[in-house]
Amino acid sequence: AAAPIEIRSAFERAETIEIELPGNELAALNWEGLSPAGVIRRCPTRAAGWAGLQFPLRIAVMLTPGEEVEDIAKSLREELRSELRNGQLDIDLIHVANPDEITSALKSHHYDVVHMSAPTTVRGHRCSTRFGEVFVDTREVLDRTLAARPRMAFYHGLSSDISEVMSGLRVSSQAAANFGTGCIVYAAPPADPATRQFVVNTYRSAF
Repeated sequence: AAAPIEIRSAFERAETIEIELPGNELAALNWEGLSPAGVIRRCPTRAAGWAGLQFPLRIAVMLTPGEEVEDIAKSLREELRSELRNGQLDIDLIHVANPDEITSALKSHHYDVVHMSAPTTVRGHRCSTRFGEVFVDTREVLDRTLAARPRMAFYHGLSSDISEVMSGLRVSSQAAANFGTGCIVYAAPPADPATRQFVVNTYRSAF
């Protein structure tokens, strides 16, 4: 009831609205699910604009150490094989052992999409990405990814604690320096049967 009347009216008409949130506990709330309206998170900084699409679209799939990550990457190539065959997509599988290697890989080529599936947890109220036995602040991972200014960044947090990790991912993605990249964060267990189709549907609807 404390919201401005134009915001309340937009919710009542189920229109899409954009919200700009700070990178704190407010960003952890599931604003997208709290209203029947479509909610889009907005970052204060935006890119001036993108050049027209050129095919094939280049996708970098970042692989942190771990068998479950390898399985997801292989299944992504299998599900998108028709798009790969007809020249719509080009997928590079890139092994990264630490955040520095993310930066190096994204400096060597420009990618339209950067995809990362990695074990993710919340440690001391902060979302952390696991590289082997080392945990790194997920915001740093997102900062390094978004600095390359891809069209879309997809971060898939591998975790069984979906609610807790999603809250952490919302904070991390809201706090990261974003210059206009469409950023999708998602949490699910590695063996979740719906995950593969969700990822594939996301790519097909985006491009």
